[in-house]
Amino acid sequence: MILRSLTAAAALTCSCLIAQQSKPSMPKTPTKQQLEELRTGLVEMNRTDQLHRTKVSWGTTDPKELARLKALDDDAHLEEAKRRWREGIKLPKEVEQDLMAKQRVLDEANFQRLEGWVKAYGYPDPERLGLDAPSPIAVLIHADNEWFDSVASLLREEARRGRMPAKEYAAVSDRKAQHAGRRQLYGMCRRFDPKTNKVLPPEIEDIEKTNKARKEIGLPPLEEYRIVPDKKRATSSPPEAIRQRSTPGGNGSPW
Repeated sequence: MILRSLTAAAALTCSCLIAQQSKPSMPKTPTKQQLEELRTGLVEMNRTDQLHRTKVSWGTTDPKELARLKALDDDAHLEEAKRRWREGIKLPKEVEQDLMAKQRVLDEANFQRLEGWVKAYGYPDPERLGLDAPSPIAVLIHADNEWFDSVASLLREEARRGRMPAKEYAAVSDRKAQHAGRRQLYGMCRRFDPKTNKVLPPEIEDIEKTNKARKEIGLPPLEEYRIVPDKKRATSSPPEAIRQRSTPGGNGSPW
Protein backbone atom coordinates (compact mmCIF):
# COMPACT_ATOMS: atom_id res chain seq x y z
CA MET A 1 0.00 0.00 0.00
CA ILE A 2 2.80 2.40 0.95
CA LEU A 3 4.68 1.56 -2.27
CA ARG A 4 1.54 2.13 -4.33
CA SER A 5 0.98 5.51 -2.65
CA LEU A 6 4.58 6.57 -3.27
CA THR A 7 4.30 5.52 -6.92
CA ALA A 8 1.10 7.51 -7.35
CA ALA A 9 2.67 10.54 -5.68
CA ALA A 10 5.72 10.33 -7.94
CA ALA A 11 3.51 10.07 -11.02
CA LEU A 12 1.51 13.10 -9.91
CA THR A 13 4.69 15.10 -9.30
CA CYS A 14 6.03 14.11 -12.72
CA SER A 15 2.76 15.14 -14.38
CA CYS A 16 2.86 18.53 -12.68
CA LEU A 17 6.44 19.10 -13.78
CA ILE A 18 5.59 18.22 -17.38
CA ALA A 19 2.61 20.59 -17.30
CA GLN A 20 4.79 23.36 -15.89
CA GLN A 21 7.41 22.82 -18.57
CA SER A 22 4.88 22.86 -21.42
CA LYS A 23 3.18 26.03 -20.24
CA PRO A 24 4.73 29.16 -21.89
CA SER A 25 6.63 31.22 -19.37
CA MET A 26 5.43 34.75 -18.74
CA PRO A 27 7.98 37.41 -19.65
CA LYS A 28 9.47 39.59 -16.95
CA THR A 29 8.41 43.22 -16.59
CA PRO A 30 11.20 45.54 -17.81
CA THR A 31 12.20 48.60 -15.82
CA LYS A 32 11.76 52.10 -17.21
CA GLN A 33 15.50 52.24 -17.89
CA GLN A 34 15.41 48.94 -19.77
CA LEU A 35 12.52 50.18 -21.91
CA GLU A 36 14.46 53.32 -22.80
CA GLU A 37 17.52 51.25 -23.64
CA LEU A 38 15.40 49.11 -25.94
CA ARG A 39 13.96 52.15 -27.71
CA THR A 40 17.48 53.39 -28.33
CA GLY A 41 18.54 49.91 -29.41
CA LEU A 42 15.69 49.63 -31.88
CA VAL A 43 16.68 52.90 -33.52
CA GLU A 44 20.20 51.58 -33.97
CA MET A 45 18.99 48.17 -35.17
CA ASN A 46 16.83 49.78 -37.85
CA ARG A 47 19.72 51.98 -38.95
CA THR A 48 22.19 49.11 -39.26
CA ASP A 49 19.57 46.86 -40.87
CA GLN A 50 19.59 49.15 -43.91
CA LEU A 51 23.21 50.33 -43.75
CA HIS A 52 24.49 48.25 -46.69
CA ARG A 53 21.24 46.61 -47.85
CA THR A 54 19.90 49.89 -49.26
CA LYS A 55 23.00 50.37 -51.40
CA VAL A 56 22.55 46.95 -52.95
CA SER A 57 18.80 47.45 -53.41
CA TRP A 58 19.23 50.69 -55.30
CA GLY A 59 22.41 49.73 -57.09
CA THR A 60 24.43 52.71 -55.90
CA THR A 61 26.86 53.68 -53.15
CA ASP A 62 26.70 57.41 -53.90
CA PRO A 63 25.62 59.18 -50.66
CA LYS A 64 23.89 62.04 -52.52
CA GLU A 65 21.90 59.65 -54.71
CA LEU A 66 20.95 57.52 -51.71
CA ALA A 67 19.76 60.63 -49.87
CA ARG A 68 17.65 61.63 -52.88
CA LEU A 69 16.09 58.20 -53.11
CA LYS A 70 15.35 58.11 -49.39
CA ALA A 71 13.42 61.38 -49.69
CA LEU A 72 11.03 60.04 -52.37
CA ASP A 73 7.39 59.60 -51.43
CA ASP A 74 5.77 56.17 -51.74
CA ASP A 75 4.55 56.50 -55.32
CA ALA A 76 7.81 57.96 -56.59
CA HIS A 77 9.75 55.33 -54.65
CA LEU A 78 7.84 52.50 -56.33
CA GLU A 79 8.21 53.99 -59.82
CA GLU A 80 11.93 54.55 -59.33
CA ALA A 81 12.39 51.00 -58.08
CA LYS A 82 10.55 49.56 -61.08
CA ARG A 83 12.56 51.73 -63.47
CA ARG A 84 15.87 50.57 -62.00
CA TRP A 85 14.70 46.96 -62.15
CA ARG A 86 13.67 47.27 -65.81
CA GLU A 87 16.95 48.94 -66.72
CA GLY A 88 19.02 46.44 -64.75
CA ILE A 89 20.76 49.05 -62.60
CA LYS A 90 23.03 47.10 -60.27
CA LEU A 91 26.34 47.36 -58.49
CA PRO A 92 29.20 45.16 -59.72
CA LYS A 93 28.82 41.64 -58.34
CA GLU A 94 31.96 41.78 -56.23
CA VAL A 95 30.80 45.06 -54.64
CA GLU A 96 27.39 43.56 -53.84
CA GLN A 97 29.00 40.50 -52.26
CA ASP A 98 31.30 42.61 -50.11
CA LEU A 99 28.46 44.84 -48.92
CA MET A 100 26.18 41.92 -48.10
CA ALA A 101 28.95 40.13 -46.22
CA LYS A 102 29.26 43.22 -44.03
CA GLN A 103 25.47 43.41 -43.72
CA ARG A 104 25.20 39.80 -42.52
CA VAL A 105 27.54 40.55 -39.62
CA LEU A 106 25.28 43.42 -38.57
CA ASP A 107 22.17 41.28 -39.08
CA GLU A 108 23.48 38.52 -36.83
CA ALA A 109 24.14 40.99 -34.03
CA ASN A 110 20.63 42.42 -34.44
CA PHE A 111 19.04 38.94 -34.40
CA GLN A 112 20.78 37.95 -31.19
CA ARG A 113 19.95 41.23 -29.47
CA LEU A 114 16.26 41.02 -30.39
CA GLU A 115 16.01 37.34 -29.43
CA GLY A 116 17.44 38.06 -25.99
CA TRP A 117 14.89 40.79 -25.38
CA VAL A 118 11.89 38.73 -26.59
CA LYS A 119 12.84 35.74 -24.44
CA ALA A 120 13.26 37.91 -21.36
CA TYR A 121 10.49 40.51 -21.73
CA GLY A 122 8.26 39.51 -24.64
CA TYR A 123 7.87 41.28 -27.97
CA PRO A 124 8.73 45.02 -27.84
CA ASP A 125 5.20 46.30 -28.33
CA PRO A 126 4.07 49.94 -28.73
CA GLU A 127 1.93 49.75 -25.59
CA ARG A 128 5.07 49.56 -23.47
CA LEU A 129 7.49 51.46 -25.69
CA GLY A 130 5.16 54.17 -27.01
CA LEU A 131 3.43 54.51 -30.37
CA ASP A 132 6.40 56.38 -31.82
CA ALA A 133 8.86 53.61 -30.96
CA PRO A 134 10.66 51.97 -33.90
CA SER A 135 9.42 48.53 -34.92
CA PRO A 136 11.79 45.53 -35.05
CA ILE A 137 9.90 44.11 -38.03
CA ALA A 138 12.72 44.81 -40.51
CA VAL A 139 15.13 42.84 -38.33
CA LEU A 140 12.72 39.88 -38.37
CA ILE A 141 12.18 40.14 -42.12
CA HIS A 142 15.90 39.94 -42.79
CA ALA A 143 16.62 37.19 -40.25
CA ASP A 144 17.80 33.93 -41.78
CA ASN A 145 15.26 31.12 -41.90
CA GLU A 146 17.07 28.93 -39.38
CA TRP A 147 17.09 31.68 -36.76
CA PHE A 148 13.45 32.58 -37.39
CA ASP A 149 12.37 28.94 -37.13
CA SER A 150 14.06 28.74 -33.73
CA VAL A 151 11.93 31.61 -32.35
CA ALA A 152 8.76 31.19 -34.45
CA SER A 153 6.75 29.45 -31.72
CA LEU A 154 7.74 32.15 -29.22
CA LEU A 155 6.70 34.93 -31.62
CA ARG A 156 3.44 33.16 -32.47
CA GLU A 157 2.60 33.05 -28.77
CA GLU A 158 3.41 36.75 -28.49
CA ALA A 159 1.01 37.40 -31.38
CA ARG A 160 -1.71 35.34 -29.67
CA ARG A 161 -1.22 37.32 -26.47
CA GLY A 162 -1.53 40.57 -28.40
CA ARG A 163 1.96 41.92 -27.76
CA MET A 164 3.18 41.31 -31.31
CA PRO A 165 0.87 42.60 -34.06
CA ALA A 166 -0.66 39.51 -35.66
CA LYS A 167 -0.24 40.99 -39.14
CA GLU A 168 3.47 41.42 -38.58
CA TYR A 169 3.96 37.87 -37.36
CA ALA A 170 1.90 36.45 -40.23
CA ALA A 171 3.72 38.53 -42.84
CA VAL A 172 7.18 37.56 -41.65
CA SER A 173 6.20 33.91 -41.27
CA ASP A 174 4.83 33.84 -44.83
CA ARG A 175 7.91 35.52 -46.21
CA LYS A 176 10.17 32.97 -44.52
CA ALA A 177 8.06 30.11 -45.87
CA GLN A 178 8.40 31.49 -49.39
CA HIS A 179 12.16 31.87 -49.04
CA ALA A 180 12.33 28.23 -47.93
CA GLY A 181 10.36 27.16 -51.00
CA ARG A 182 7.12 26.54 -49.11
CA ARG A 183 3.67 27.96 -49.78
CA GLN A 184 2.70 30.82 -47.46
CA LEU A 185 0.18 29.99 -44.75
CA TYR A 186 -1.46 33.28 -43.82
CA GLY A 187 -1.75 34.86 -47.27
CA MET A 188 0.08 38.08 -46.36
CA CYS A 189 2.62 38.28 -49.19
CA ARG A 190 1.63 39.57 -52.60
CA ARG A 191 3.72 39.32 -55.76
CA PHE A 192 4.41 42.13 -58.20
CA ASP A 193 3.87 41.07 -61.81
CA PRO A 194 6.10 43.14 -64.13
CA LYS A 195 4.14 41.98 -67.19
CA THR A 196 0.87 43.51 -66.03
CA ASN A 197 2.47 46.09 -63.72
CA LYS A 198 0.10 44.95 -60.97
CA VAL A 199 0.37 43.45 -57.50
CA LEU A 200 -1.28 40.02 -57.55
CA PRO A 201 -3.42 38.44 -54.79
CA PRO A 202 -1.52 36.14 -52.40
CA GLU A 203 -0.94 32.53 -53.46
CA ILE A 204 -2.04 29.86 -50.97
CA GLU A 205 -2.81 26.13 -51.08
CA ASP A 206 -5.84 25.70 -48.85
CA ILE A 207 -8.20 28.51 -47.83
CA GLU A 208 -9.65 26.54 -44.89
CA LYS A 209 -6.19 25.87 -43.49
CA THR A 210 -5.23 29.50 -44.03
CA ASN A 211 -8.31 30.93 -42.32
CA LYS A 212 -7.92 28.54 -39.38
CA ALA A 213 -4.32 29.70 -38.88
CA ARG A 214 -5.35 33.35 -39.21
CA LYS A 215 -8.12 32.93 -36.63
CA GLU A 216 -5.69 31.40 -34.12
CA ILE A 217 -3.69 34.62 -34.01
CA GLY A 218 -6.64 36.99 -34.28
CA LEU A 219 -6.71 37.78 -38.01
CA PRO A 220 -9.93 37.96 -40.04
CA PRO A 221 -10.60 35.50 -42.89
CA LEU A 222 -8.66 36.07 -46.10
CA GLU A 223 -10.93 37.56 -48.75
CA GLU A 224 -8.71 37.83 -51.82
CA TYR A 225 -6.39 34.99 -52.78
CA ARG A 226 -5.30 32.54 -55.46
CA ILE A 227 -5.14 28.78 -54.94
CA VAL A 228 -1.85 27.65 -56.49
CA PRO A 229 -0.29 24.20 -55.81
CA ASP A 230 3.40 24.16 -54.94
CA LYS A 231 4.36 22.62 -58.29
CA LYS A 232 3.02 25.75 -60.02
CA ARG A 233 4.70 28.13 -57.61
CA ALA A 234 5.75 31.37 -59.28
CA THR A 235 9.47 31.96 -59.31
CA SER A 236 9.69 35.62 -60.29
CA SER A 237 9.74 38.21 -57.56
CA PRO A 238 9.88 42.00 -57.30
CA PRO A 239 13.13 43.84 -56.65
CA GLU A 240 14.21 44.19 -53.05
CA ALA A 241 13.39 47.90 -53.03
CA ILE A 242 9.78 47.13 -53.95
CA ARG A 243 9.50 44.27 -51.48
CA GLN A 244 10.70 46.46 -48.64
CA ARG A 245 7.94 48.98 -49.31
CA SER A 246 5.40 46.15 -49.45
CA THR A 247 6.17 44.76 -46.02
CA PRO A 248 5.15 45.90 -42.54
CA GLY A 249 7.25 48.80 -41.29
CA GLY A 250 7.94 50.32 -44.70
CA ASN A 251 6.20 53.44 -45.95
CA GLY A 252 3.22 52.61 -48.09
CA SER A 253 2.67 49.31 -46.26
CA PRO A 254 -0.61 47.71 -47.36
CA TRP A 255 -1.11 46.39 -43.80
